[in-house]
Amino acid sequence: MSCASCAQRIESAIGNAEGVDESIVNFATRKATVTGNVPAEEIHKIIEGLGYNVVKDDVPSISEEEIARSEWKRFLTSAILSVPVFIISMFMLHFKFSDLCQFILTTAVIFWPGIGFFKNALKQVRHWSLGMDSLIALGAGAAYCFSVVTLLKGGSGLYFESASIIITLILLGRFFESKAKGKAGEAIRKLMDLQPKSARVVRDGATIEIPVTKVLVGESIIIRPGEKIPVDGVITEGCTSIDESMLTGESMPCKKG
Repeated sequence: MSCASCAQRIESAIGNAEGVDESIVNFATRKATVTGNVPAEEIHKIIEGLGYNVVKDDVPSISEEEIARSEWKRFLTSAILSVPVFIISMFMLHFKFSDLCQFILTTAVIFWPGIGFFKNALKQVRHWSLGMDSLIALGAGAAYCFSVVTLLKGGSGLYFESASIIITLILLGRFFESKAKGKAGEAIRKLMDLQPKSARVVRDGATIEIPVTKVLVGESIIIRPGEKIPVDGVITEGCTSIDESMLTGESMPCKKG
């Protein structure tokens, strides 16, 4: 997802699916939480049908720090290529092959650091779903194509600097966004990591350990002394000490029965 509208689009599509009671897509953590009676595979098909990819829990996701570093490299590359184009255009430096120089540098910006915008835009158009990348590709692409046609006709009034500067500034904004999102997302992920990843469930008279996501409503769970509660529930039998630090911040276990 490249912007908040992407999250809203996915959330709306999932929410309109049959059997879904509620859907929440968090842009900061890149996670979708769905409540209802619908298979996970069906949710994956809906998301992929919009042109996005689904990252499974067992596949390590790219951290925001890595994304920020990648965006910074793309911005630097774009800035280095765009500055000469900007100087030639703004200061009207006309020398031999000046127009050709602008064309070569801007083409490098479009098809190197800026190619991601056009790929995402093409994917969105293919799935009848326009977003921020479509707007960026339209603005930069229109300026670039108009300038190329004008250059081939031997005319003046080129707008290569507009195409390259649009991409450069957006990449800078993406870098700042990734940095800010990384800090916010890291705090949310640390809080979510406090939740246990597995639970001991009583099924058919036997106690088995399964992932928390596989626990069904109404099942009985065994909690040992000092352990955290993996899911919401009511104590039906026994007495023990419970770690409530995730909710209250209190490090000492509380006695519950």
